[in-house]
Amino acid sequence: MQPWLRIVLAILGVGAFIVVVLLIINAVRNRDTASSTPPVVRVWRLEQDVDVVADLVSEFEESSGADIVFTKQTYNGYEIAALKSLAARQGPDIWSIPSFWIADQYPRTIDLPENLLASAQGNTPVSLKEAIKLDYPAGIARLLLDDKGEKVVALPSVVDTYRIIYNPALFEAAYTEYRIRQGEGADEGSLQAVRRLLGAPGKTWEEIIEQVPYLTLRSGAQVSRSAIALGSADNIPYSSDILQFLIHQNGQEIVSSDRTSAVFHLPITSPAGVEIRPGEEALRFFTQFSNVTSSAYTWNASMPDAVQAFGEGKLAMLIADQNTAAEIATRFPRLEFFNAPMPQISIGPGSTPKNLIVFMAEVVTPTTPNRQAALNFLVPYTGSASVAAMASERGVYTPYKSRLEAQADGDPLAAQILTGVALYKRQHDQFDQAFQQMIRDVAQNGLSPADALTKGSEEINRLLKLPVE
Repeated sequence: MQPWLRIVLAILGVGAFIVVVLLIINAVRNRDTASSTPPVVRVWRLEQDVDVVADLVSEFEESSGADIVFTKQTYNGYEIAALKSLAARQGPDIWSIPSFWIADQYPRTIDLPENLLASAQGNTPVSLKEAIKLDYPAGIARLLLDDKGEKVVALPSVVDTYRIIYNPALFEAAYTEYRIRQGEGADEGSLQAVRRLLGAPGKTWEEIIEQVPYLTLRSGAQVSRSAIALGSADNIPYSSDILQFLIHQNGQEIVSSDRTSAVFHLPITSPAGVEIRPGEEALRFFTQFSNVTSSAYTWNASMPDAVQAFGEGKLAMLIADQNTAAEIATRFPRLEFFNAPMPQISIGPGSTPKNLIVFMAEVVTPTTPNRQAALNFLVPYTGSASVAAMASERGVYTPYKSRLEAQADGDPLAAQILTGVALYKRQHDQFDQAFQQMIRDVAQNGLSPADALTKGSEEINRLLKLPVE
């Protein structure tokens, strides 16, 4: 071999060795840099800034070395924005969703580990499945489980309950109008009875029906002042939820216990052995408020939006959640209105109250690159102190049973949550549309409640059979 060739090969060998060494050094540096990069947990939350949990975030970041990236979102387009972001693997890692979305989002949740709370429980750990039954009311706990009832897929943060909001000025006006109609020789006993009746929204649905003629101002089918917004599908907030709630109050579930078929249209047998049809009773009761031939007539599908009517002083009572109440307070700042509990079918000894609730569920998504960090943060994030701060800031409630029980004596809305039903839905938008169509079919299209329910049950069965994607 020529001497010059040996020199060239030697130089090339040394160069190759240097390149290899540099590559190894660079790889080690990259590895060290990657290992020193703190895990990031991206949290999406509706209508709340990080301020409300800022101390928790700071403490967790300091103790764990993780970074919590907290993003406030708004309702408008929230679901679609999250689905697009998740598809791009850009988070959220912890996603806050309404309870009635849970069944639609199973593919975007992980099963939470059964030992998730072990470190937070000290020396007496219980499984996560046992813990949710101990910590939360039954109406919340049952929606935290998957369709098989085996795995916990979410933990709750804040919870709200539907209530009646009412305008006391319209109740007072209705009493004054009655007293004037009675004239000078009015019977004092009758006046006092009506005064008691119109002191506040009825505690039972029967009392609500009694209040309707006094609170309603109508001329034939034309209504200038309504007692309560019930009976139509499209100009009442949460009309689908209210109908489902009435079915629950009458003693029937919406879907079967295994969540595979509709049951709201089926009869049940009372303790006395009598066959009753809760779905038909609920749908008939709801739609009577828009039936011009009914003594309960006070609302119809051609009337303006119920929130607008309430704000303008043309509606005495409205079933609402805290979001709706807050919207009214913002849009109509001079309007005075109060909360009242949801009416029951009956009250007193032997009666079991049922109420309607909705809560925010916190899920960990399967695309998170830092799953353990997300799970570690989920525990204090949904802990008692954290959710109490979030609930207080929003004017809603903590889901913890012990806290609700402590509040219940002085706060009837807190008491409602203990007996609340959180609605299960699949394909939630279409699910609601199916119940709204049942209302339209009876109130506007002339179908009987039985036929409307049969038709509606077919649509719900179709939705329950669709794959969760």
